[in-house]
Amino acid sequence: MASPVKKELKLLYQYACNCSFIIETGSGFSTKMFSRIGKGGAKVHSIDIDLPKDRFPFVEYHQGWSVDYSDIIKLGDPRFAKSKYECIDGRVAMEGEQWMTGPRDLIRKIILESDGEVDFFFCDTGEYCGLAEWNIVADEIRVGGYFASHDRYYPKSTKSFEIVCDVLRAPNWTIKELTTDSKQGLLIAQKV
Repeated sequence: MASPVKKELKLLYQYACNCSFIIETGSGFSTKMFSRIGKGGAKVHSIDIDLPKDRFPFVEYHQGWSVDYSDIIKLGDPRFAKSKYECIDGRVAMEGEQWMTGPRDLIRKIILESDGEVDFFFCDTGEYCGLAEWNIVADEIRVGGYFASHDRYYPKSTKSFEIVCDVLRAPNWTIKELTTDSKQGLLIAQKV
């Protein structure tokens, strides 16, 4: 029997495999899967604070911040959820811009430099970047395209909880998958 995480990766692949312009934030197991889709001709971009040691072919890697400081959900915002785990985007959200080193606003830069429309976006970054990423890409994904997000109730990263709430309220988005059998939880929504 496949583990819940492997099931979630299979779901990601199932929805992304016919897409032609994929952006993911947070490199990891998903990057290997997206590289297979890139081998078939899709444009695949992966954004992370640190470039992974092991890189996969057919993926364009970007090191830095997916968002700008003005995008991050900060202390005082009603959607701000303080995590008991220290994370770099949490430090930015609570302590300020000085923690945000390196290139910024990479999602918008990738979209501006592209000649296609985003049809799959996978958010797998921190609590405060995750919601900011949703706010950036919700209008940029083409109709029929997908937004996926991981860790909606994992104790160290509840980044997707607020995104799920936004998707449920959005008239032009429908939830396709909302897994409950792993401790992280995966959301896949389609723009309609």
